Amino acid sequence: MKLKFNGFLVLLVVLVAQITFAQERTVSGVVSDNAGLPLPGVSVLVKGTQSGTQTDFDGKYSIRATPSQVLVFSYIGMKTQEATATSANVNVKLLDDSIQLEGVIVGALGIKRSKNSLTSSTQVVASQELTQAANPNVVQSLVGKVSGLQINKSSSGVNGTNRIVLRGSRSITGNNEALVVIDNSISSSAVLQQLPPELIESVNVIKGMQGAALYGEQGVNGVIIVTTVKGKEKGKITVNVNSAIDFETVSFMPETQQKYGQGWDGVHYPEENGSWGLPFDGVLRPTGLPQADGLELQRPYSFIKDNVKDFYQTGTTFQNGFSINAGTSDSYALFSANKVKTEFIVNGDQLERNSFLFKAGKKIGKLSIDGNVNYNYQKSTETSNDLLDDLIQTAGNVDLSLFKNSGNEGNYTIYFKNPYWTIDNNRNDSRRTFINTIAALKYDINKNINVTYTGNLQFTNRDAQSHINQYRETPDLAGAGANRNQTSEYFASQSSLRTYYGDLLVNFDYDLTDDLSLKANVGSNMQDRNYRITSQGGQNLDIPGWYHINNVLSPANPSNLDNRSQKSNRASVLANVDLGYKNYLFLNVTGRND
Repeated sequence: MKLKFNGFLVLLVVLVAQITFAQERTVSGVVSDNAGLPLPGVSVLVKGTQSGTQTDFDGKYSIRATPSQVLVFSYIGMKTQEATATSANVNVKLLDDSIQLEGVIVGALGIKRSKNSLTSSTQVVASQELTQAANPNVVQSLVGKVSGLQINKSSSGVNGTNRIVLRGSRSITGNNEALVVIDNSISSSAVLQQLPPELIESVNVIKGMQGAALYGEQGVNGVIIVTTVKGKEKGKITVNVNSAIDFETVSFMPETQQKYGQGWDGVHYPEENGSWGLPFDGVLRPTGLPQADGLELQRPYSFIKDNVKDFYQTGTTFQNGFSINAGTSDSYALFSANKVKTEFIVNGDQLERNSFLFKAGKKIGKLSIDGNVNYNYQKSTETSNDLLDDLIQTAGNVDLSLFKNSGNEGNYTIYFKNPYWTIDNNRNDSRRTFINTIAALKYDINKNINVTYTGNLQFTNRDAQSHINQYRETPDLAGAGANRNQTSEYFASQSSLRTYYGDLLVNFDYDLTDDLSLKANVGSNMQDRNYRITSQGGQNLDIPGWYHINNVLSPANPSNLDNRSQKSNRASVLANVDLGYKNYLFLNVTGRND
């Protein structure tokens, strides 16, 4: 009887397990924002379990759950949402969950509004969100914190730049970048990414047409409004010290087949870049081109895992800084110094940046004066952009480390250069000085009317040079494949950019009745831009290792180099009117003429 009972229990457990298994099935869908755009990186979790996943680049997800289980969708900057997995397809639209600072938003042209009076889509990112991961790049700190915001790297080197795109591209050939405004003055993403994150008080992202209405065509792709910190503690002197280290590695490399090695059409050619030779068999075979002494490098004919990935090193970024701020009831002052030093994932690629910021303000009766000066000096050295192209042409059996101190320095196949030679002999160096000055004045005519002026002068000077050293291959290799001889080169450029931005506004704030309020802004804007660049250089350096225009034997024709100057200016008038009813219903009318 006991045996039968145990058998019945086993059967019952199996039946229950089968029923539970039958109920569980794959649930999939798409997660989008309130504009209908897909959201990548959204966390999808089965509530009460450890089972979870993330949405892919197209906002799609797939997870196993029973019809009675609840899926939890969460994303930074969005409201967490739950949905019961009653069907096999569950699509979710997440809504913004903006962090509003003290109920007031700094909007376009520095106009402050209460958060419930905004008539366009706006999202605020607070300072603590930008600094919690100690990312030295402010632009990269915005990733995943604003719905519809895409940060695309224009270049991936140690001195790479970023493109900020809001809600997708609007044009195939035109400019799609969002406008960047720092302390009420038009700036750029390049300037923003050099600001220390701890100096930013808030970032307000305007996604709607309000930015275009007040900034004209410059704001048609959205506006990123950045407000930097200032001393606030009355009667106190505050000192802040920060230090952080950031590590960077190659996340992935393109997948390659692992069955065939060097060669083509099933034939092994040790000097080729193709990977369709003999199947791997582990036999000792020649690898790469013969060396300068005519000897061939030998290695087992086998696939080498992470061969190209291991060429890169772990990059590090050290950042150290401090700030001192103080304030009274009618004044404040802040001084900040910050140093960033980066050793990139490519050996020898480095960046060093020193930045200083001074801000001060004073209120004298009806007049308020604010000003700041930002000085930034940056130098960098990096190798050619051709490095990755050379690396991904490496066959699966070619051990790159064999060519680190190879006698045949220039090439390791008949078509592509030795990457170790490239990082030592093909270099781009630059030095950049940036000075930014802002002055802001405000005069209160009465309690309802004030006049404001914001003036901004920016100066950018950049010296850049690039060089390639000469390489001549051994006579034994002449005529095999492409011409691998490299002629030495040197090119240099000096550029300067001066920009002026000025706003003059008259601001009105009236309560027309107990229920009806009026806020209006009328003003003008001036912008001026002056850019100049001169370039020189050529081929055949007389003395190897001396990189100077006087060492160039074959100068390039100046007409073929970048030598130009550009001047442009823009004058605008604008008006903005906000009508509010019971602080609940709002009407906004904005106009601008450039």
